[in-house]
Amino acid sequence: MRNVFFICLALSLSACGATSSTEVGVRTNLFGIFEARGYQQIYEPGGVYFFLPLVNSWSTLPISQQNLLMTANLSEGDRPVPDDITFKTRDGNNVYIDVNVMWRINPKKAGEIVSKVGTSIDEIKERLIRPISRSVIRDAFNEITNEEYYQVAIKNRMAARAKEQLAAELLPYGIFVDMLQVQQHRFDREYQGAINAQKQAEADQQKLVEQQKNMVVQKQSELEEKRAEWNRRLEEARG
Repeated sequence: MRNVFFICLALSLSACGATSSTEVGVRTNLFGIFEARGYQQIYEPGGVYFFLPLVNSWSTLPISQQNLLMTANLSEGDRPVPDDITFKTRDGNNVYIDVNVMWRINPKKAGEIVSKVGTSIDEIKERLIRPISRSVIRDAFNEITNEEYYQVAIKNRMAARAKEQLAAELLPYGIFVDMLQVQQHRFDREYQGAINAQKQAEADQQKLVEQQKNMVVQKQSELEEKRAEWNRRLEEARG
């Protein structure tokens, strides 16, 4: 009976923390009672855990894949304002790109993330993932020209390089980068207008070339018809 009493007393003085199947828990000792101050323990997904209240803080972090979508589309991005990335090509023109970074937390580093970065996905995203991602992506794409950006192989190579560099920079913080997707792109209005005008001129020129080819074919056909008619009449005249 006495044992039951002490167990109930201990439970009444305990705090409770729970993790879902896609979360880890982080307990941090706040005052150095029973453990060193700042000591952290990481708890596995899908469990309920008890610890002393007041002297410990409890945080949970998802370890599932997260997305940082930086786009000009207000209905899709993480922010209610245009959030696409701007970089300047070697030609000096601005290019605006929509980028999605797929990332996740290394469970073994969850304690360091809580103590050094933040205790929620939004804090981690805003304080760490976003600023480093934008800087790395901008630096990678600054190396190409306007024409190179239209070459899929070169653009994909730059995206792969940016992903590799971003993964290397975020790894010490306890972040894995799974994928980096470069989606839509836009140029400055003036430059885009010049591109559209050039494309239209090329299309008009191609149309003119096709028309000239068709006229040549038509004239050749008419000439063949006249030659055939002349030969027919010549045969009739000869009887």
